[in-house]
Amino acid sequence: STVNEQQFAQAFLAQFGNIGALVRIVVGAAFITMLLVVGNTMMMNSRARTREIGIFKSLGFPRASVARMVVGESLLLAVSAALGGLLLAGGVVALLRTSPNFAGLTMPPAIWLGGLGAAFLLGLLTAAVPLRTALNLDVATALGRV
Repeated sequence: STVNEQQFAQAFLAQFGNIGALVRIVVGAAFITMLLVVGNTMMMNSRARTREIGIFKSLGFPRASVARMVVGESLLLAVSAALGGLLLAGGVVALLRTSPNFAGLTMPPAIWLGGLGAAFLLGLLTAAVPLRTALNLDVATALGRV
């Protein structure tokens, strides 16, 4: 019996097993990797900015302002990286859609919102330790560091 191209492509992909589970595993691993990378970057950034935070505190900036700065930096880093990744993925999807085998491939708004939501959560998660460090920083210690 004969089959059309779309049925052939589906049968070909079915040979590889459960594609959905494989994609979820890869996405989960990428999310954990992003968590580690963004967390490490934020920790390095907070160590490098110890003196600046000490100056802010010595000038009388309230704890809330310091907290907004640390959390805002973390959110900016995570959300901008996610937006770049989503734009790249959108470009790949648009490129693949030109092929007859992937004509129905789309990136619905739920994917965009989910990706940005996950990045927002990631930014908040990775800000926790640097935020605690910045808020508990002793001004004399921070200004004594070179």
